[in-house]
Amino acid sequence: MPFVSIKHIIPQSARQHQAEAEFIKYKVINAWEKVSPGFFVEAAGLTKAINFEKGTLYIACLSKDLYFAIRQLAQQMLKAINGFLGRQMVYNLVIEV
Repeated sequence: MPFVSIKHIIPQSARQHQAEAEFIKYKVINAWEKVSPGFFVEAAGLTKAINFEKGTLYIACLSKDLYFAIRQLAQQMLKAINGFLGRQMVYNLVIEV
């Protein structure tokens, strides 16, 4: 195996890690878009997953009534999202109105 300087390996590893993190973020945000209408038909038009960071999915919500309904069912929604993803990735929902 040829010698490779660590200054070349570290940036490559960092880029790969960043790409993996972005792909996971995409999958989680997509899971919200697929799962939420199963709980609330109006969720597709009134909510949007805007970020996923450190196990927390951030949701923008345009309706206070829907906000309160999501809060009531947050645990079931988390279970459905993680089921869709095939493993426990999302631990919290933060809903911004």
